[in-house]
Amino acid sequence: MNRTFTLAVEEFPLITDLGFEALHVIEFDAVIEYGPTVDDGWFIASLWAEGEKKTRKTMADYSAHWKAHGSSDGFEWIVRERKKIEIERGGSLWQLITDRLESPGRWHEWVNDKVMERFAEDRECEAGNIADYRRDQRISAELNA
Repeated sequence: MNRTFTLAVEEFPLITDLGFEALHVIEFDAVIEYGPTVDDGWFIASLWAEGEKKTRKTMADYSAHWKAHGSSDGFEWIVRERKKIEIERGGSLWQLITDRLESPGRWHEWVNDKVMERFAEDRECEAGNIADYRRDQRISAELNA
């Protein structure tokens, strides 16, 4: 059974030439899927970026706020909404990002290290669960004896 985790990526360069980096994507999330064993490897299941929508309120909104509150305190003309937007699989941005993350190099090693950390955490958790299960079985056997 494969497992997933979300990896926050910051200051990611889309282009590198002779050590010079350009076109930085400020921040996005990569959902990484990995197999139950180290040999199963990992792949990028999806990519997400935070989107922002700005909406300007109307004079009717202002008037309604004034009526409700008796002043303009707290009224904001610009409303910002945020939501995660999935980067289109197979699109040019998807290709630029996944090529960099999945090809040998600094970014691939970084993702691989994060996957190895997850494997270690998973094993610790599984070992703890097995220990808890054995303890519960031992206590149950002692109570039933």
